[in-house]
Amino acid sequence: MLVQTQRLSDALYSLFDGRSTPSATRQFLAAGAHDAVHEHHRAIGFLVREQLCGSAFVLRRAMFDGCLRGLWLTHIATDTEVDRFAAETYDPKPVRVLAALKTLSISGAETLRQFYEAGWKAMSSYTHGGFRQVVGRLGVGFVGASYTAEELDSLLQHANWFALLSAIELSEISKDVRLQEEVVALGERYVARVV
Repeated sequence: MLVQTQRLSDALYSLFDGRSTPSATRQFLAAGAHDAVHEHHRAIGFLVREQLCGSAFVLRRAMFDGCLRGLWLTHIATDTEVDRFAAETYDPKPVRVLAALKTLSISGAETLRQFYEAGWKAMSSYTHGGFRQVVGRLGVGFVGASYTAEELDSLLQHANWFALLSAIELSEISKDVRLQEEVVALGERYVARVV
């Protein structure tokens, strides 16, 4: 799965790195949120390759948050909320954003809700140095990273899904039909390889 993650990250970077985006505040901020998801995706691949897995698990929550905020900025936030977000005086709660996304039938929203319901506590535990982060450092008779191949594959699969969701959103923000087609084709190739 690590090779697939690195290939996907390389392909996404070749499509998006340095691409221009609309300069209106809403679209600009949403693009920034989704671009951060791609950076975290790339970092997860690097960290897993270097066996710095505890740090990689921390970034899954950051990817989730980036996807959620990017979708919120694009589809839900009022102009006042966008201004307050830009002034760092407002940050929406995930439950509120997920409920609003559900009413709008936004692509990927149901999967994000499932991630939230099944994994919010675990993602937060890794991020905030909780039990998951602590126990992931303990093996039988030693202290050090102790993650199973299944845990790492799950992390990489989630990271790849977040990265593809953000790629779709970025391509829609850019209003570049050819880019949208390239992202869809890339996603289809990825799915065909891992299924």
